[in-house]
Amino acid sequence: MRLHKLSLVVGLALVLMGASACSFTTANISSLKFSKDKEGTIEATTFAPGDTIYAIATVSNVPSKVTLKFRLLTEDVEGQPKNAPIPNFEKSIDLPSSGFGTFTLTPPPAGWPAGKYKVEIAMLIESGEQKDQEAASFTVAGERARTTPAAGAPDASQTHGGANDSGGAFNLTGFKLMANAKSDIDDSSESTFSPDDHVYVIYSMDNMPAGGKITCTLYAENAEGAESGESLRLLSYTNPTSAKFTENFDLDPTKSSKTGEGAWGSGTYRVVLVAQASPNAPAKELKSATFTVSGE
Repeated sequence: MRLHKLSLVVGLALVLMGASACSFTTANISSLKFSKDKEGTIEATTFAPGDTIYAIATVSNVPSKVTLKFRLLTEDVEGQPKNAPIPNFEKSIDLPSSGFGTFTLTPPPAGWPAGKYKVEIAMLIESGEQKDQEAASFTVAGERARTTPAAGAPDASQTHGGANDSGGAFNLTGFKLMANAKSDIDDSSESTFSPDDHVYVIYSMDNMPAGGKITCTLYAENAEGAESGESLRLLSYTNPTSAKFTENFDLDPTKSSKTGEGAWGSGTYRVVLVAQASPNAPAKELKSATFTVSGE
């Protein structure tokens, strides 16, 4: 009798293991599409340089939690190496069962460079084993509104100058991120902040004409409560006189975070400074820098 019961238990376990294996064997990424809206109602494969692009993946026959790992690559993009991953355009999404995962691609300040791009997805089960993968391509066509370095360009973290209306060149002469707005521009920049910290983007300019505009855009890279590449805050400053000056942008966590708790969500963020000598002048990216928020 005991042997009979043991046989039944072992047999049942084997059946359950087999059923689980069969379920994961059929688990798959059943579709990957691109859309101009988050709901996926405006499907497209060609976009304008300023479009936000939504890559929407559908997974089917999933019996338990899976992780979707997205990344964006160039295929044949103006000024970029071919078939190369684009930095800061990666995302992981956990799904408890069959459903949808959305990878939001926010354009850089200059807009997407023209060309062909590819999104790759890998689906992993809880053990880390990859069960499926998928890829799809989209095209960006048209002229960009601004002429700044493209996403992932080698000089994105460097300081740039640009022509102004008087024929000279404006320059970023100092830049740092600090938790204290009164810090000296020569102090070392901070890279890690607490959830309640204000992050001050302190910068110095030289030869910026009167009426010149500096814009600061805050993006989420891998931050709690926000999608990768999502634009969280846009601030600007118009220079009243043509002279050297030092200013700062206050990234207040109560206005910049997406957690709904009045504090930064843990993770990594990116700040991009763009300058424009006049309303009709081309914009130039001055600086791109990341910072991390950690702690309670």
